[in-house]
Amino acid sequence: MLGAQLNDKTMERLVESAFGTLPEKAMAVGSSWDHNADNKSSRMDVSNKMKLTLAKYDDESFEITATGTIEKAAGEVPAAKEGEEDEGEQAAQAKEMLAKMEIKNGKISGSSKISRKDGFLLDSKSLMTMDLSMPSPMGGDMTINQKVTITTK
Repeated sequence: MLGAQLNDKTMERLVESAFGTLPEKAMAVGSSWDHNADNKSSRMDVSNKMKLTLAKYDDESFEITATGTIEKAAGEVPAAKEGEEDEGEQAAQAKEMLAKMEIKNGKISGSSKISRKDGFLLDSKSLMTMDLSMPSPMGGDMTINQKVTITTK
């Protein structure tokens, strides 16, 4: 059942979640860098555009804060992944809904605390909110107000 969700991008996200999102070069407290993450492991193709900031550090760990936006990625709705069904009326309906989906007010924020001893993520918190609008299979349009909070320890 999970075969379609276990792909290169999913594995990349899992590794990144274990180590946090790090800058490519050394940073001073208060320094920021951009991080863009495209979610190519899902049929709902979104792009997270974030500004990450080194908030603080001590001998044991360092903390990174994030703020940004969630947007619909440009391009076509991805085809079904291996193990997913991409035939029939339901699949065509779902693909049409995703193609016409709009994301409004997409926001992301959070923080990560990372160990300086081994580089592993100690804990993180993120909050994502967005308003999704798309055609309803019953006719007309539907709006979904989504709020996702993720806490990792």
